[in-house]
Amino acid sequence: LVSPTYPSSPVGDDDAVAEARATRPDRLRRRLRGDLDRIAQVALRKEPERRYASAEAFGQDVRRHLDGLPVAARPSSVGYRLGRYVRRNRVAVLAAVIGVLGLGAYAATVTVQRTEIARQRDRAEQAAGLLGDLFAEADPYRDEADRDSAITAATPLGDALAAAARQLAARDTIAAEVRSDLLGRLAGTLASLGADTLAREVSATNRRLVAEAFGAEGARYARALRSEGAHRRETAQDSVAFADAERYLRDALALAERVHGPDARETGAVAVELATLIKDTGKVEEAERLAARGVEIARRQREAQTDLETALMIWGLTLTATGDAEGAYEAAAESVEIARDVRGASSVNMVSVLANAALAAQATDRMDQALAYEQEAAQLAVGQLGPEHATTLTVRSNLATTLQQLERYDEAEREHRAILRVRQQLYGDEGFDVGASRNQLGNVLRDAGRLDAASVEYRAAAAAFDSALPETHPVRAIPYVNLAKLDARRGAFAD
Repeated sequence: LVSPTYPSSPVGDDDAVAEARATRPDRLRRRLRGDLDRIAQVALRKEPERRYASAEAFGQDVRRHLDGLPVAARPSSVGYRLGRYVRRNRVAVLAAVIGVLGLGAYAATVTVQRTEIARQRDRAEQAAGLLGDLFAEADPYRDEADRDSAITAATPLGDALAAAARQLAARDTIAAEVRSDLLGRLAGTLASLGADTLAREVSATNRRLVAEAFGAEGARYARALRSEGAHRRETAQDSVAFADAERYLRDALALAERVHGPDARETGAVAVELATLIKDTGKVEEAERLAARGVEIARRQREAQTDLETALMIWGLTLTATGDAEGAYEAAAESVEIARDVRGASSVNMVSVLANAALAAQATDRMDQALAYEQEAAQLAVGQLGPEHATTLTVRSNLATTLQQLERYDEAEREHRAILRVRQQLYGDEGFDVGASRNQLGNVLRDAGRLDAASVEYRAAAAAFDSALPETHPVRAIPYVNLAKLDARRGAFAD
């Protein structure tokens, strides 16, 4: 007897058979192999007792195959029945598998999140403990002997924050990561309050802490370097201090490039910070290249719109320094539009953006636009920062200077006198800021033709500068030069 030929066997590699069924030979063989081969095998067995008992039983097995159900011709194993079920319910099974995989991923995510939540809880508890101790410091009824260093209602906010920073730095029971994050925030807050010297001291403490706890090569140290360099820039008064700040920022830039890469957002931000510094030290071409690099990096990153706003603002200032006034104005105008969109028109961050855009507008003789920018900046600064904030006084001073250039002398004089009164209340009749106000007021009075009144202000400016600045500081010369020009206009050449 010859063994029966199964349905999958005749197909072979006959393309015609497969094409007639709109498939390929290998696929057709797979479809016929298995249930159909077994059904044929049972139907064609030599022993009658091993065949199907009837044509009806034979037909039922064929129908079960067509319906995707297990057939009687094959052993009823668990794997076989499961395979038939999967074929009948592909969509449902696929959805279930995805769900199971998703559940596994969710379980893994929950585990990670639980760990992170626990870490954040510990951080919060440590921070809360520190705040509790600070509040205890302010308790006038506490029974500690040393009350001289206590924080009281009369303690200026900047001093209170600096005291908090000193306590925080000394708490080695608090995780270094927590201390570093809080010190960084305190330094930024102090700078926002205008307490730049305290901000520099706190950022220096933070950098030392990070170096001890995490080493001097990671992302955290790069951030600490940048912060200290920026605060040193804000407080630099001489070439030595500027060189010191520049060293910190150059080290921060090199480290950011190694840690994050040359095109990373963090690297771009440090480049812009360095550009901000060196544009004021005469390195305007390098500053322009660094700021342009910051702009290019920020443009490539959708989430870095505030970085782009800042980079454009600084780039505009460097372009002004290199003589490209029109390019500077375009960059500054774009920074204003981005800031309005990202921050909102009432954001305090708009103040510096508007003030710098006004300078760029002046450089291109767009005086009306410059005035509009400065009026908006001054209104925001007074409302958001307060009338005595250093930034508010600087912005109002710029506004007064623009009014002077527009020959609106009465308005310019009123603005300068208001600024002078605030500075006298804060610093007395001496000091650099009072001298600057006196000198600017003298310029307005001179241009308005009130030469005697201008002379009074110039002499007061000279006295204020002489009291505040070292004997060799070049700013001390400015009011004397102005007095000499004034005397020349009046014909007092010997004076």
